[in-house]
Amino acid sequence: MSEIIKMPKMSDTMISGTLVKWHKKIGDNIVPGDMIAEIETDKAIMDLESYHKGILLYIGVKENENVPVDSIIAILGDKNEDISSIINQNDVKKCNNTLSDSKKDQIKASPLAKKMAIDKNISLRDVISKNERITKNDIINHELKHSYQEKNVNYYDVPTSSIRNIIALKLSKSKFTAPHFYIKIAVRTDKLNKLKNEIFNDFNIKISFNNFIIKAVSNAIKLHPNINTSWNDSYIRYFKNINIGVAVSTNENLYTPVIKNTENKSLSDISNIMKDLIYKAQNNKFNKEDLENSTFTISNLGMYGVEEFTAIINPPNACILSIGSIQKIPHVIDDKIKICSQLKMILSCDHRLVDGKIGAEFLSTLKNIIENPFKILI
Repeated sequence: MSEIIKMPKMSDTMISGTLVKWHKKIGDNIVPGDMIAEIETDKAIMDLESYHKGILLYIGVKENENVPVDSIIAILGDKNEDISSIINQNDVKKCNNTLSDSKKDQIKASPLAKKMAIDKNISLRDVISKNERITKNDIINHELKHSYQEKNVNYYDVPTSSIRNIIALKLSKSKFTAPHFYIKIAVRTDKLNKLKNEIFNDFNIKISFNNFIIKAVSNAIKLHPNINTSWNDSYIRYFKNINIGVAVSTNENLYTPVIKNTENKSLSDISNIMKDLIYKAQNNKFNKEDLENSTFTISNLGMYGVEEFTAIINPPNACILSIGSIQKIPHVIDDKIKICSQLKMILSCDHRLVDGKIGAEFLSTLKNIIENPFKILI
């Protein structure tokens, strides 16, 4: 009996998906749990897992093709099963992707890439690809680079990914919908640096500075629940749990994976979760749950030497905290000049939810926790 595989809705905001890569080919035997493809959603690239067993009889979506949610992308069934009625009933376009049409090519390329190469008189042997087979984008990039070389121009264009398009849409909407205002504060980090080193020396546990900040933010939010809210036009939603999103950038995309229920997690818990999330970001292995339901966001560019910056609020959060680099600064202590470690933090606030007084009180509490880091451990 045939089983239809459709483009899944992998996030609440997903309306379409791009099939990045097929891990299976026509004629392969599929069992539950097999990863059959990679799907690019509006948030990340995720694995598509099969929940059925059977022979892969039909592939209805080419690599790098974007289709609406619930579109038929594949059909499983028995080896000699006739699926023509399913294809006809669902008005599925046929593109030589059924079992009987499957062939091996000396140069691996998607059907669309082959057609584009023929139409544009491009030899596939001349096309460079980072993937296992040549895709539509490889053909486009090849054509653009050669076109610009002929025209003697010093640039070339690369098509935007679904994730980059969604980032542009969400952040543009946030910037022009949420009335942003910004509060800056300087925080001394000498005691925190000392605590961090003592934990490593005494227990051989390496916890990053960012993980201390995540826990400190969580503790501060518990004392200022107005920070942990979202705007919904006719009402304000207060969240019981503190879910902190942490901006993680790769060479290609910006992700904001989420650590859930940080108010109930230890520093070690947060450290282990962040290591796992960073690995997933670097390898495009996020699950849907990894990227959803943040109630506050942190963005840290201090490791790049950036002293301070303002960040755009990650909707539907009320705030985002930007962290700068630690600097050696002269301070006057007891009428004497002393060199101390200091960083600057800037809180971007949605004025519909957070007034200046509320934002300032939150930052003041956070400063106090970081400068007295034993409070992070409580």
